[in-house]
Amino acid sequence: FARRMLDSKPAVVTAVFVFSLLPATFQWMIMGGGLTRSLGFLFAVLAIGQAHAMYTSRSPWRIPAVTLLASLVALSHIEMAWLTAFVSALMFAAYGRHRFGVLSSLVVAAGALMLTSPWWATVLHQHGTAPFVASFHSGVAWRDPVYLLIRFDATVEPLFALVAALSLLGIFTCLARREYLLPCWVAAAAILDPRAFPASASMALALLTAISVHDVLLPLVAQPLRGRLSLATYRETRDALPNRSIAPAWLAGAAFAAGICYITLSALVSSPSLLTGMKPDEREAMRWVAGNTAPTSRFVILSADGWSVDRTSEWFPALAGRQSVATVQGSEWVSGRGGFADQRVAFLSLQGCANLAPACLDEWTAKHGKSFDYVYITKIPPRIVKQAKDPCCGSLRAGLLQDGRYSVVYDGSAATIFQRRS
Repeated sequence: FARRMLDSKPAVVTAVFVFSLLPATFQWMIMGGGLTRSLGFLFAVLAIGQAHAMYTSRSPWRIPAVTLLASLVALSHIEMAWLTAFVSALMFAAYGRHRFGVLSSLVVAAGALMLTSPWWATVLHQHGTAPFVASFHSGVAWRDPVYLLIRFDATVEPLFALVAALSLLGIFTCLARREYLLPCWVAAAAILDPRAFPASASMALALLTAISVHDVLLPLVAQPLRGRLSLATYRETRDALPNRSIAPAWLAGAAFAAGICYITLSALVSSPSLLTGMKPDEREAMRWVAGNTAPTSRFVILSADGWSVDRTSEWFPALAGRQSVATVQGSEWVSGRGGFADQRVAFLSLQGCANLAPACLDEWTAKHGKSFDYVYITKIPPRIVKQAKDPCCGSLRAGLLQDGRYSVVYDGSAATIFQRRS
């Protein structure tokens, strides 16, 4: 795809390198829901590339590839299907406004609907449209896209936002050239897919970065001095400096190498704790739950972490086989009360009890209408707090030990589990 979009091989290398090191292209593809999200993202990248080739080359042999890849996107991760859909629409607007483009688009749409029908038809038959409607409302608020575009931090760089700055320069370069596809792609990602803005815009941002580096910055550095001087000054120095550059010849290469090193360092330090797996003692605690509690047991999990990075809450239902009443993941498909928004508020409110007295849990139950049989308190530092070293929830753990309504049923190196007697 980069070869088709960019003019030079060095620019292609830069785009691919930047894309591979953006945190959004690997961080959320590894942790938690990345098991399916990564497959959806892979097929989305391939489908978008083939759609571009289909519209620009007008080759009917691209139609089956786009159809199959688009179907695999939808069957892997619905959010990535939405990404594929609106980027393909932009591709059509830019390159496909001809007879072949219209006909091929209709064939792809019909073929993808047919290949994915066993999934969406079953869901519609059993649940109606509610899960799909709920999933589209389980993101950020409607006004956030403007904030996302103004802040422009889609690259999620923990250090200086070098890629964001370069891609912004690339946007202005494309607008000056009247090349609107990539700037529109970034804007559409913020407006139509604000929840996954960093991932949805990552391909475009990588291409824009390559454009700014190879079409603007490197030529600017390497430009001969005679083209940078006023006419009078040039005449005075013409004989002495006929071909001398404004900077040493090695400066462009050095600046490029420094940028590569900086982006690599940025990727290495971008929340590495988010990419750590479940440790053996954490899995042991959940195995104990699976083997020593009733299948209908309900748990509240305290980690003092953010809902999107709380691996204990996310993995507990799968590894322990018990319900975590405040886990947010999965509620995206639930409409009405108990859906994503309500579950997110309940989770955040529960984590607020981490350093308070046990009475906080009673107030939480009354407010959110969620009962529980066990309290699972982690002993790992919260990952949402950088450089955190102290285990979670010392105050609540101490309070529960003194509360006669709770008894310790498990105390390991990764977690303490209390059973609620009343």
